[in-house]
Amino acid sequence: MLTVEEGSLTMGWGAELAARAVEAGISDLKVRRVAALDLPIANAKSLEDAILPSHEAVTRAAVSLVS
Repeated sequence: MLTVEEGSLTMGWGAELAARAVEAGISDLKVRRVAALDLPIANAKSLEDAILPSHEAVTRAAVSLVS
């Protein structure tokens, strides 16, 4: 399962989905979560780009799930 969100990694909806999958007994599920850093989202474009998940981070997470 791959979750991608612009919200922070900690306490995000991706964490909730992963927790529910575990509670449902899906123990062999591989989980990767891609999210923003646990920081306030900056207004400057360069800082926002550094905090939010990148296309590269999503691609790396997806490839790690299938390899």
